[in-house]
Amino acid sequence: TAALYAFGSLKKSWSPSERAQYAAASSFHWWDNNEQTYNSTFPKLVELARLVFAVTTSSAASERAWSIFDLIHCKKRNRLTKDKAEKLAYIYINLAAAETSWMDVARWQEYPESV
Repeated sequence: TAALYAFGSLKKSWSPSERAQYAAASSFHWWDNNEQTYNSTFPKLVELARLVFAVTTSSAASERAWSIFDLIHCKKRNRLTKDKAEKLAYIYINLAAAETSWMDVARWQEYPESV
């Protein structure tokens, strides 16, 4: 967190022309282009920024959640409480994961070579 505050202070010292120049680039490209500049001062922050900004946006997870809730909370089950609907969705999702026989356990291990 100290590095984040230090970077925030540094960012406040940028001139208006620097701010305008940096605003034109996407966050991922900015960190990619300035990695050499800030890697010695903020190595963890550079690493974190590259990880965070490399993730693509997607609505697939929310669409999947809405589909599951549509299955659970329908006309026949319209009296379900919010808690009960959430619990049923949790069971539905985790039951499907538990029944999957091809699940790659090594993928979920911190050190897959130890499996």
